[in-house]
Amino acid sequence: MSDSTDPTIGSIGPWWVIHTKSRCEKKMDSWFETHQFDHYLPVRAIAREYTRKKVIFQHPLFSGYAFGAFHSYQRAQVFASGYAARIMEVTNQNGLLEELNAIKLALAAGFELESCPYFTIGSKVRITTGAMKNVKGRLEGTGTKSRFIISVEFLQKSVAMEVDPMMLEMIAE
Repeated sequence: MSDSTDPTIGSIGPWWVIHTKSRCEKKMDSWFETHQFDHYLPVRAIAREYTRKKVIFQHPLFSGYAFGAFHSYQRAQVFASGYAARIMEVTNQNGLLEELNAIKLALAAGFELESCPYFTIGSKVRITTGAMKNVKGRLEGTGTKSRFIISVEFLQKSVAMEVDPMMLEMIAE
């Protein structure tokens, strides 16, 4: 991705989402750089402390995914890199670029971002840890704390509580 805050500047084709082979996100991003494709790999710093030193690693925000701009006739070239497992077409180019730009701006502003589960309001979810483990309910709000709704269908009544979204998993309805 160009250094500008507008990721469309200099794009040589539409943007694609590349599902990379295991632990190849940075290699794919480096390949894009070497071959002069527009690309973006959002990363976050993770510090690890060892006996004698502290080391900071750059981990991809979206494990298994990288973003690149190229024409459809260049797909074979991207696959030939050896790092791409699948290339996914993006139908809403403006939407993707807007979302990537928001992430880029947040990282540039110094916000600490971390991956979290993707839920939509109304999703049926289950709590995965703690005293409420395996309790099922619906998600009402998202954010730092999500509103978890437990309903008694017979009474047509519900109660709500706040939970950390990292404690939830989506379940089939």
